[in-house]
Amino acid sequence: MSYVIGIALAAGVALLGRYAGFDRDRAYYPTVLIVTASYYVLFAVISGSAHAVLLESVVMAMFAIAAVAGFKSSGWIVVAALAGHAVFDTLRGHALENSGVPIWWPAFCLAFDVGAAACLAWVLRGASAANGVALGVLGPAADDVHTSVHQDGAVPLVGRQPRGQRAQCSVERVSASV
Repeated sequence: MSYVIGIALAAGVALLGRYAGFDRDRAYYPTVLIVTASYYVLFAVISGSAHAVLLESVVMAMFAIAAVAGFKSSGWIVVAALAGHAVFDTLRGHALENSGVPIWWPAFCLAFDVGAAACLAWVLRGASAANGVALGVLGPAADDVHTSVHQDGAVPLVGRQPRGQRAQCSVERVSASV
């Protein structure tokens, strides 16, 4: 049951981000990654073990670094980090002692991580298939700049509009070496 709820919650977070417009900002999924990684620190605090808090904080910091790197360069780093967190969920019980983690949490978190990684990958693939138009969470991602930068250095940015309104297009200058 933990797996089903984890995947359903990941889909719900992705849909909320899409329909509320949160995922228009590149920071949405990196923030989801940081919050997801922070739960093990919370569980360490609940356990009362300073050693567990320290170890879980170090691991969280690694995922936070990946989130920042993904935010600054490519959303695919965030996809990989979310998938990596799923692997961490599977292996962490063998490497770290944290009695505050509920027995069902690793399975739930693994499913959430895989679901969130899949949702973000779907968003990224859809955006890169948009013929060089950068959408939402991508912005002009570093690995897509060569397809979306015009000769004059402008990148078209198209945002989703509320139903019934016309889409607006703006042009933004970027400094990127192509």
